[in-house]
Amino acid sequence: MSSLSADEIRGRNVVDKEGIQLGEVRDVVFDPERWRVTGLRVGLDRDIAGRLQVERPLLGSPVLTFSADRVQAVGDTIILNLEAQTIADLLREGGSGGAAP
Repeated sequence: MSSLSADEIRGRNVVDKEGIQLGEVRDVVFDPERWRVTGLRVGLDRDIAGRLQVERPLLGSPVLTFSADRVQAVGDTIILNLEAQTIADLLREGGSGGAAP
């Protein structure tokens, strides 16, 4: 099993399980007590942010945090095990406080 640094993950494109471009990895969320990656912070593309009805900040793009168990595959592109519509539904149910399950 090979390993990657946070710097190698940052900037990689993120797609949903249907291949729809969501955005790019802005940062890696780390649990220092367990020494584990617990999630990815993804800066959303403008088009998908509108589709997901995520409020855009005045400057920059909205960022959602996806837990590590939502990652299906890591390669040149990060693939989530969710569809964009499921993400939108989860955000509507739980509010858009910057995090997605």
